[in-house]
Amino acid sequence: MSLLLAGDASESWNAWVGALEQGQISVPAQGQQWTLSESAALEYTEAGKLTLGQHCWQWQQASVCAEDQTLLPTQDIAYRIENFPTTALSPLLPDTLRWDATLNADLQLVMTEDGPDGEVSIDAGSGEFEVQVRDEWESLSYNTFTTRLSLKPSVAELDLQLQGPDIGNLSVGMSVDPDSDAREVDGQFSIEGLDIAMAGIFAGLEVVEGELNGEGTLSGPLMKPAVNGELALSGGHIADPRLPIPLEDLVVSLELKGYSADLSGRWRSNERGSGNIEGSLAWEAEPSVEVRLTGDRLPFNYEPYAQVELVPDITIAYEGGDLSVSGNLNVPRGTIEIRELPAQAVSVSEDEVVVGAEEKEAGSALSIWTSLSWSVRTRSALVVSVSPVTLRGHCVSATTWIRGALQLVEGRYEAYGQELDLRRARLVFVGPLSEPYLDIEAVRRVDNVVAGIRLSGPVSSPRTEVFSEPEMPQTDALSYVILGRAPQSRGDEGQMSRAAISLGLTQANKVTQGIGEEFGIRNLTLEAEGSGDESAVVASGYLTDELSIRYGVGIFQPITTVALRYDIGRYFYLEAASGLAASLDIFYTRDF
Repeated sequence: MSLLLAGDASESWNAWVGALEQGQISVPAQGQQWTLSESAALEYTEAGKLTLGQHCWQWQQASVCAEDQTLLPTQDIAYRIENFPTTALSPLLPDTLRWDATLNADLQLVMTEDGPDGEVSIDAGSGEFEVQVRDEWESLSYNTFTTRLSLKPSVAELDLQLQGPDIGNLSVGMSVDPDSDAREVDGQFSIEGLDIAMAGIFAGLEVVEGELNGEGTLSGPLMKPAVNGELALSGGHIADPRLPIPLEDLVVSLELKGYSADLSGRWRSNERGSGNIEGSLAWEAEPSVEVRLTGDRLPFNYEPYAQVELVPDITIAYEGGDLSVSGNLNVPRGTIEIRELPAQAVSVSEDEVVVGAEEKEAGSALSIWTSLSWSVRTRSALVVSVSPVTLRGHCVSATTWIRGALQLVEGRYEAYGQELDLRRARLVFVGPLSEPYLDIEAVRRVDNVVAGIRLSGPVSSPRTEVFSEPEMPQTDALSYVILGRAPQSRGDEGQMSRAAISLGLTQANKVTQGIGEEFGIRNLTLEAEGSGDESAVVASGYLTDELSIRYGVGIFQPITTVALRYDIGRYFYLEAASGLAASLDIFYTRDF
């Protein structure tokens, strides 16, 4: 900042008359340099009154002009801002927000003995906001954006108006008592014709339509006001290839009751399927939510594999950091269809018997009768029941032949409480997709000794053994794997002997289920699961973005498990598994 003053003073300097001849104000962070366009009269009287005459500051096309004003002993000031570009405010805005408009503003303020008395008004005219969503910028235009702040010694009043083709009409008016300890607020708000399409951009959904309307009041402490009123969404439509259930004719109402709200709504998914939602929210203390979802014949499509119908009656509650899910989810009907089979597909032998399965009917259709259990870390349980679901295909028990190998590089494997290096980890395919060969070694190095676990042979009957370099009895080798040393007592030898015997007896059951018509396993990993006698080595990987496979071999018990998992959405997945018993489960997961 640089200023040039000129003037004459009285002999005692009790009075002074002059002018502000030149001036420059630099704002480096915003790249601005304001220049005084003309001199301004400056006078200090013997009574202690300091006045500054009218003047203007210029920067590019923007100007800040002042009327005649009093600076001392009290303040009586007035300023007018014209053509100020909001792009100059970019350093003050978040990196993900841009604002392109031109501001005009008026400021009038008088400081009285009781407090400030004045008004600040800002008119941003028409303009555009840009919001960065992922790597792209999305625009949001408006036609009117005005703000007016009225200051009185006993009250401050704010009025905001925002209107545009995409955002509808937003109006907020409130008053604040500056003398109250909690700065009590009294206000109202109104939303008319707000297009929710922008929400779809943030959520990454293909179709989000609907209009939000509502009005209400604000009262109580400024930093935590109570909100009363109603918000309503009408004409809602949400659809995306990743969403298995479309939402059409969505109508949602939120009744605001101070520090709580009641939620109700309904939607249609097709000509037959419809759903309802109702619940409550509270936020006066810790936030809590309880929502009940009901529906009839809701279509659940997982292209190109499955088309089923759902009849949910589910209650989801969250309070104090705990999530609970309860109710019932019925699957009354549906179809799982294999559209094509590879040319080399062959039929399963007529001798095959699947324990627990109903006898196949003639033709290519197989009806599956089963039930599912819900597994989720909550305070409640959800019961899922499945009626007949038809699986159609060209002799669905088809076999896909493949040749190749999958290899895990620089992996680590945890077993017996120890981290073992995966010296070699391969799945070799020569023939049916369901019958790969295992070639896996997980080792631990102790001084000059290398000890580990080796899995080899076909997946239907793998061989499991403990080995060491240099060679030593299996009990000693297992001691190096588990304890990191040779056995030092009879207790160590007995424990290692029992572990080695159990390990030697481990066998794998025959895998009889085909995995799919197309193949590709990504992110192959080996990991340890369970503890004690239930410890197992598990290999897992992804066949598609939504379909994954897991193969587990028990270490101390002769148990083999094979599981296929479908990710249904962000929190749900469906898993079919075979082992000691066959099961089909739906899971819900959520991190906090």
